[in-house]
Amino acid sequence: MLLKNGKIYYKGKFVNLDIEIDDETGKILKIERIDEISAGNRCGKILNLSKKLVIPGAIDAHVHFRDFEQAYKEDFLSGSKAAVNGGITRVFEMPNSKPRADCLRVIFDKIKKNPDIVNMHFYGGVSDEYDEDKAKQIENFIIGYKFYMYEDKNFGVLKKLNKRISFHAELNNINPHIKNEVNAINIITKISDKFKFTPHICHISTADGLKMAKEKNFTVEVTPHHLLLNKSNDICFNVRPPLRDERERMKLVRNLNAIDVIVSDHAPHSEKEKENGANGFSGIETMLPLMLNLVNKGVLTLEQLIEKVCINPAKIFGINNEIRLNEKANLTVIDLKKEWKIKGDNFYSKSKFTPFEGWNVRGKVSHVVVNGRLVMEDEILNV
Repeated sequence: MLLKNGKIYYKGKFVNLDIEIDDETGKILKIERIDEISAGNRCGKILNLSKKLVIPGAIDAHVHFRDFEQAYKEDFLSGSKAAVNGGITRVFEMPNSKPRADCLRVIFDKIKKNPDIVNMHFYGGVSDEYDEDKAKQIENFIIGYKFYMYEDKNFGVLKKLNKRISFHAELNNINPHIKNEVNAINIITKISDKFKFTPHICHISTADGLKMAKEKNFTVEVTPHHLLLNKSNDICFNVRPPLRDERERMKLVRNLNAIDVIVSDHAPHSEKEKENGANGFSGIETMLPLMLNLVNKGVLTLEQLIEKVCINPAKIFGINNEIRLNEKANLTVIDLKKEWKIKGDNFYSKSKFTPFEGWNVRGKVSHVVVNGRLVMEDEILNV
């Protein structure tokens, strides 16, 4: 396959080069000006990208793909298709499934269920029943450990784990006060000082929490909904951590440069569950478009977006995701000028509710390549 006439983010800058991909291995063979006529003999498909932007495959480092007992909300197939529709080539799937992914049996069941549409990595849970040896049994099969401060209390198990430990930083999952997050991060600080590891803080929602985390050089992620939405009396907008007021939201926006990673926290629910106030909503199909809209508005630069969605999540969790010769091609192609309207009915996710329903945005994914396979072409899925 040959990608022609794109603007490629290569070695830290955009360049007018072409990309040739080996159809058998999925690896990048050439990044240079490539003559289309001579390439036609060896390249199967030739795509003219018409100056669209080609960036390293976008990563969503915080998703809940449900499946198992919650397959009515989402399963790995629908979640993977939703990822592609959102321009995502790699996801980190959370462990609070039913059953919970805190043992080899469930981790292996998840691996077996993976439809191999996007690169899917799994978090492991940390059970209160664990000792260090039991927790480490799953270490070779996960991207990291997830610790939920409002239910996981066995801090001692953290001291010998060798994968990144991510924290849901709330001491309980009901209290809406800012201190619920700030106090949790204070405890994480003491634990990390004692056991000598660097935590990753999930879906930060407060400026004070962000400041505390960055003073200790923790890595931190944020969601589009915490950047773009205010707290609401509509229970359909329930999420954890909760949405904050306008003043707190703008503090996060002003400190966006300090945040390492942007994630969706894709948390699908059934329509009835959302009507009853279930926490979370579909986000994997809107994360990148909403952030591209911010690029077009001048809130962040395209380079900052690439850093927070493509580069940093890979670095933090020890993955290569740059566009390089002889590496698997994971690419997201963007039409930065395309204007469109977000509609939940167009989602591939089973959960159609979005707090961004009807939003007009500028910037859309047109093509997605996963491990050398063209899984989206001209905004149409090939899976």
